[in-house]
Amino acid sequence: MRPKYFVRFGLQNHIGLFEDHSGVHWSRGSNVVCQTSRGVEAAEVLNSADLESLDDEVPQGTILRPFTDNDRLLSERLSRYRTKALDACQELLDMHGIKTPLIDVEQLHDGENLFFYFLGEVDVQLNLLIESLVERFGKKIRFRQFAEKLAHGCGPGCGTAGSGCGSTGGCTSCSLSKSCVR
Repeated sequence: MRPKYFVRFGLQNHIGLFEDHSGVHWSRGSNVVCQTSRGVEAAEVLNSADLESLDDEVPQGTILRPFTDNDRLLSERLSRYRTKALDACQELLDMHGIKTPLIDVEQLHDGENLFFYFLGEVDVQLNLLIESLVERFGKKIRFRQFAEKLAHGCGPGCGTAGSGCGSTGGCTSCSLSKSCVR
């Protein structure tokens, strides 16, 4: 059985259980590259998950390798691309008079996935604008709404003792820091 670790990843600081495929023993704070359900992402190891109680848990992803100097250079380049995507999206929103606030854009480490975060409803007109960004950037672009999570948590049971909500108010299952519904 491969070792498992708790890993933090993504703009919203998701925390998940990851299986190691690199053969390296990771310490807290190690920067790694992981395969998640969303794509290839930069991440940080939080802690080993070598507990018998977690043996049957299905990992949310895999640790592929250490985060290298080349990954840092790639991250810098992707950050510039992310900024261009954010500016282009905001320009389109302004040009079409769409009032749905664009909160942020997340560029995954694979360079293939952009996630646009909006506060509020994503209507048909906004979906069409996102499609024009797909054509413009030639990448897979995805968008997420998080107003629902802010208002209602991660789903049934959020805010209850068994849901992963910690004493500081954050929820480990939906990664809403101090926004977990109680």
